[in-house]
Amino acid sequence: MHFDTIRLLLSLLFARLSLFNRTEDLNEVMRLIPLAIDNRHARAREGFQLSCSWAYIARRIRHPSVSVAYEKAMVLMQDSLSFSPTIQIQHDRLVAMDDYL
Repeated sequence: MHFDTIRLLLSLLFARLSLFNRTEDLNEVMRLIPLAIDNRHARAREGFQLSCSWAYIARRIRHPSVSVAYEKAMVLMQDSLSFSPTIQIQHDRLVAMDDYL
């Protein structure tokens, strides 16, 4: 499954979760987010955004994956900065990530 498909499925699950508040949807979201993040088609920035969502949700519902989610977010933030050739580009990327921190 490609990253875009998983991300679309996640957005639909989030929508259904907000409408019906079903535990099954929340469980499926918590199962799919790590798969999407580890997908080989995912870019570091997209994975970082999802890992921040994962950490936020896991913390709110006291899910056992909360520490893994935060660790993954830190690794992906580092990865997205390592491919930036200059300090200015790294700074710009950090500022852009502020919405997810």
